[in-house]
Amino acid sequence: MRETSKFENTVLLAIVWTFLTTSSLQAYVLPKPLFPTTKPTAKELIKTRRYSIMDYTPPVKVKLIPDRSQGSYATPEQTIISSLSAKHAIDPDWDLESWTKASRAYLKKELFGRLGITRDKRLAAWKAVFPGTNPILKRRVNLASHVVIEWKNVSAKGSTDEDVMSLALKLEEGKWKLMQDFKITVSGFNWWQDEQAARSRLDQVRQTLGVLSYEFRTLSEKEAELADIQQAIKVPKPDFPTTKPIHKEMVETYRFSLMKYEPPVAVKLQSQVHVVYATPEEAVIAHLSAMYAGDFAWYLKGWTRSAQQYMKNEVFEPSTGRLPRRHLYFTGETPEFKWYFEGWPKEMRAAKRQNQGDDVAINSQEMVAAWKKGLQDTRVELIRRVNRGQYVIIEYAVISTKNGRQLSTFSIPLQKKGRTWRVTQGLRSDPVFHYWNNNRAAQAAGYAVHMPNGE
Repeated sequence: MRETSKFENTVLLAIVWTFLTTSSLQAYVLPKPLFPTTKPTAKELIKTRRYSIMDYTPPVKVKLIPDRSQGSYATPEQTIISSLSAKHAIDPDWDLESWTKASRAYLKKELFGRLGITRDKRLAAWKAVFPGTNPILKRRVNLASHVVIEWKNVSAKGSTDEDVMSLALKLEEGKWKLMQDFKITVSGFNWWQDEQAARSRLDQVRQTLGVLSYEFRTLSEKEAELADIQQAIKVPKPDFPTTKPIHKEMVETYRFSLMKYEPPVAVKLQSQVHVVYATPEEAVIAHLSAMYAGDFAWYLKGWTRSAQQYMKNEVFEPSTGRLPRRHLYFTGETPEFKWYFEGWPKEMRAAKRQNQGDDVAINSQEMVAAWKKGLQDTRVELIRRVNRGQYVIIEYAVISTKNGRQLSTFSIPLQKKGRTWRVTQGLRSDPVFHYWNNNRAAQAAGYAVHMPNGE
C-alpha cells in the first residue's frame, strides 16, 4: 500500500471532496413485505451523460501571477491559474475569490468552521507544499455547461506528484468559478479518467445500491459534430492548444422494484417497550410511533448508528444542539433532508424561507413541537414499498382524521444492521431515493424512467 503523498494531504485540507462509502458486500435477499402487496414492478432510472475529453498539448506549465490584482476569471483556465497562484502566494482570501458564492459559504462553515481547519493550519499546510513547485495543466473535460481541469504538481527538481488533481468550474455572474456542487456519480468524481477503474468501482457497489450498469461509448462522427456545436454555445474554447476532443457518453442505469400495499396498511402506533425492528415495516412503525409520542431520543434510536452520528455531528451543530437552516431548504439544503421537512406546518416552512440568507436553526425541542402540531388529528397508512439493492424505501401517507383527506406523503429509507432494520442516511445521494415516485422531477434531473419488462 502506497503512502499518501504530502501534496494529496494538503489538497484534501484545501478542497472538500465527497466520497460515497459503501457497506461490505454480502449476497442476501430482502425480506418479503410484512403485509400483502401487489406484484413487484421492475423499473429503471436511466441517465445519459455526454462529455468531451481533450489533453493540453503540450501540458501547460502554469505561469503564476504575483497578486490578486492580476487575477482573472474570464475563462476556466484563467480561474485555475488564479486559484493556484493564490495558494503559492499563501493567500487564502485570494483563493476564496476563485469559488462560487455557495462554495465559499460551504467552505467557511464546513471545512474551516465545523471541521476546525483553521486559517493557521491552512497556511502551514500550504507553506509546506507549494513553495518551490509548479503546477502543470494536463487535461480538460467539458460536461454540459461545466468544465473540469486536471493538473499535477511538479517540484523544482522536476519530480511530479503522482496524483492528478481535478477542479470543477461553472459560470456564475459572467465569471468562471470553482464549485463544490458538482454531482458525483456512483463510480466516483473522475469516472472519465479511467473507464476500467470506474467499472471496477461499480462492481463493488452494484449489489449494495442496485446499480444495473454503466456503459461507456464513443460518439459517432455525426454525433460528435453536433456535440461540438452544442458545447461551443455553453463553454469557451480552451486557452491553450489541446488534442482534438474525444466525445463520449456514459449511460447510468439504476434498477429498483415497486409494489403497493394492498390494501394500504393502517399503522397502529405502539409504545416504546413493545416496538420491534425485525422487518422494514416494523422499523417504520416504530419510527412513526416515536414521532407521534414526541420522543426525540426514541426517534433517534431508530436510525443506524452511522446515521445517528451524522445527525449529531453534521446536522445538529454540537456547539448549539441546533439544526442549521442550510440542512432545510435547497439553496443551502442537503437533498436528503427535503423529504423529511416537507410535511412541517406551512407557517414554519414559510418562516424558514423568509430567513433564506440567515443561519436559521431548529433544535430537537422545536422539532418535537413541530411534530405535535403537524401530526395532530392525523393517522398514517403505509402505501408503497421500493426494493433498492440492499435497501428498502417505504412510503407512507399522513391522513386527516377529521375529513379523511390525504395531507402528505413521505419516503423512509431503511437498511438492515445486524438483525434489525433501521432508518438510514445511506441513500442520501441516491437518484432512486429522490426520484422513484416523481417522474417529472426525474426527467428534470436528466433521468428517463423505463420499465424493462414493458409493463
